[in-house]
Amino acid sequence: MDNSQRTPLPLRPTTIVEVPRLASRLKAGIFLACETFQYTGSFKFRAAINVASKVRHSRIIAASSGNFGQAIAYACRRLGKSCTIVMPNDSSRAKMDAVREYGGLVDMIDLREISRQQRVQELAQADPKAYVASPYDDPLVIEGNATLGAELAALPRHIDVMRTPVGGGGLASGLVEGLRAGLRTGLRVLARLWRELG
Repeated sequence: MDNSQRTPLPLRPTTIVEVPRLASRLKAGIFLACETFQYTGSFKFRAAINVASKVRHSRIIAASSGNFGQAIAYACRRLGKSCTIVMPNDSSRAKMDAVREYGGLVDMIDLREISRQQRVQELAQADPKAYVASPYDDPLVIEGNATLGAELAALPRHIDVMRTPVGGGGLASGLVEGLRAGLRTGLRVLARLWRELG
């Protein structure tokens, strides 16, 4: 692998999408920060590349239903590291395939038999030199997601309210940290709990 494959990619700036019809109805300026053009198709790459580039470990273990796993696998490939992603056996086949195509090892589990956390702990005990990355409860993940908050804080427009979905809380925590670092004062962040169904 050449050196260009061992350096982190610069993050792609988030795509700002104006929503004129909804803005007109609500009599407010509304825009969406769209992260689907980020590497691997979601904001999760911000966290993954931050984790993979900052830990000294050559191997990373994580649990994911797909997006975080893809992001970790791609970040590890870029940095010459390896990873194992614990995924439920009912995860999207396309997401499992993407993890493998990016060079990650998929460790498929049946959630009726073992939890993701238990399986990650088993793998970590078998390989104590590996870094265990949580998709949300990890300071490096939050720091990586804070890059989005910092980007939004730097926008040349006034923002009163930001709304974000909350799964595990890594994105919401990062947004708050990034906005705080960008010195956006008086901004309210509304978080809505999001739960995967099925």
